[in-house]
Amino acid sequence: MKLYYHNLSGHSHRVRLFLSLLGVDYEPVLNVDLAGYPNVLLWLHRMEAQPGFLAFDKTPVGLAA
Repeated sequence: MKLYYHNLSGHSHRVRLFLSLLGVDYEPVLNVDLAGYPNVLLWLHRMEAQPGFLAFDKTPVGLAA
């Protein structure tokens, strides 16, 4: 299974977390091209321009046994 996601998407984070809890293997496709979605791009630029904005670090999803 392929999972297309963007680091700033909370929805895709939840899906990745849920798949890891279920033990489902998937192929992550990081940072999909948002060029076809101008409204999303405008929103992202506004969020990144906010004072104190900190981008999320890339961290693996899963629970330690």
